[in-house]
Amino acid sequence: MISEILSINISKDIQVDGEGIDFSTMNAVSSCPFRGIVSNVLGKHFKDGEERNMALEAGDLSHKVYAVWRALSIKDEELQDIYVKKFLKQVVPEMPDDVFEKELEELVGKTTDCLTPLSEMMVYADWIIANSGFYDDEKDKKRTIENIRTSLMAYGSNFLALVADEPVWISEDRTKVGIELPFEHTICIKYVENGIEKVKYVKFIGKIDGIHVHKNGKLIIHENKTASRLDDSWLAQWFMSHQITGYCLAASDFVGEFIDQARVLGMQIPVPKTSGYAYRTERVDRPQYFLESWAKWVIVQSDTIEHYKDCPEKAIMNTKSCCAFYSTCPLMCLCTLPEEERKLAIDDMVVKKWSPLNE
Repeated sequence: MISEILSINISKDIQVDGEGIDFSTMNAVSSCPFRGIVSNVLGKHFKDGEERNMALEAGDLSHKVYAVWRALSIKDEELQDIYVKKFLKQVVPEMPDDVFEKELEELVGKTTDCLTPLSEMMVYADWIIANSGFYDDEKDKKRTIENIRTSLMAYGSNFLALVADEPVWISEDRTKVGIELPFEHTICIKYVENGIEKVKYVKFIGKIDGIHVHKNGKLIIHENKTASRLDDSWLAQWFMSHQITGYCLAASDFVGEFIDQARVLGMQIPVPKTSGYAYRTERVDRPQYFLESWAKWVIVQSDTIEHYKDCPEKAIMNTKSCCAFYSTCPLMCLCTLPEEERKLAIDDMVVKKWSPLNE
């Protein structure tokens, strides 16, 4: 039993080998160790019949737009130009530089006729959508280009009002800007377990959507989310979310201080036709004791990963997750097999691993 967390720090002296662990992986392992180990830690998938993850694709497309819109909100024109160009180029990394420069010139030219800031933002959004590679899937009538665009318009009008009070953070030397910040930190957790002092080093990876300055002068994390609904239960989950807590700790390495508040910005796809919310935001606090709860959770998940990553067929199966969110787990066919057959089936799967650092 972990009885006490003694300290939590980002270590600069110790480097942990391996790819690192992101929040999504730890969350998956927490829900069901077997599925989390196979799908997230090992990145194993079936060879044939894999459907597109439209929720992930729509979220990735939307985040590309969010990054450019944050850059457009920067008042410093020189920095604005640098970061708008940076995030637009990330949409088309394989496009030759000379072609991209011409596209950028034409894109900026289109904004001169815009009558409102939102219409200017949508010019950039339309270019991103057109060049992202995203396309409609006949099996998903919700996450279509038309619906995503409509949702972005609703989000954009609200974001304009928000960013006026909470501008993007820029370091004093202008070398850091709080947009799309990937991190790869060695977290050092000192704790007491069964009366014995121990140390756990975890390579924690991820990407912070935004660091902004709250109107009270304090720094605040922004975390963007796309969802199919933005009801009260969606809102309530962020009050305790370990993702938010971990990102507040990770952000301290960029700004030199612990950030104890965050804002979650939700965008619903599609926009509700009658009642509901197309956009919703909630500010949440992260006092120091939240870090202790997060640290205990990280220790348990990282221990589980270490224990089963080389023998996933033996991992614990949380049967409560077999049909979570009204859908059947795609790995259930493996869970019903004897352990030896399960191992052979896992070995035969293909590797297609997602990482927040590759987005």
